[in-house]
Amino acid sequence: MNIPHLLLSGSHVTLPHASMRKEVLVAILLGLGIGAVVTLGIFTARKALTGAGGAQEQDGPAKQATSDKQQATSPAITGEKTEKQHTVTLTSPNDGLVTATEKITLSGTTTAGATVTISGGETDIIVVSDENGQFSAEITLVGGDNEIKITSFGPKGETAETGLTVVYSTAEF
Repeated sequence: MNIPHLLLSGSHVTLPHASMRKEVLVAILLGLGIGAVVTLGIFTARKALTGAGGAQEQDGPAKQATSDKQQATSPAITGEKTEKQHTVTLTSPNDGLVTATEKITLSGTTTAGATVTISGGETDIIVVSDENGQFSAEITLVGGDNEIKITSFGPKGETAETGLTVVYSTAEF
């Protein structure tokens, strides 16, 4: 029978083997707990980061193949309708316009019901095209070159974009 010996030193009574085992056990349990928390944190962060783009990563290549490279299909012998390719076209202003007015109206055509984002100038603008696919928005320019990017998002997830440069000059002509 193995009986632990008591060590008396001053007012402390210690059991050499028993207390050491408890400390090791506590250290192991704390290590496992901290490891689990860190692992959960990494898993949650990765899930959140890929949650925003994860669906896009899964669906992205298939969607891109049909939206960015979408072509009009030839009609089948049975007389099926052809799908029109999703595009965005600007009708005004012309690229390279030099103007002395701070505000201009940008207009164009795209697929009916498409969401159109206009980035550039002083602020970004979002509009929705009407039933004929037409859209327009008033843009406030900043002095100098204004690189304006127009992106159209079709109802089926297609994208199309174009851009132009408008120069706002305060010099007198």
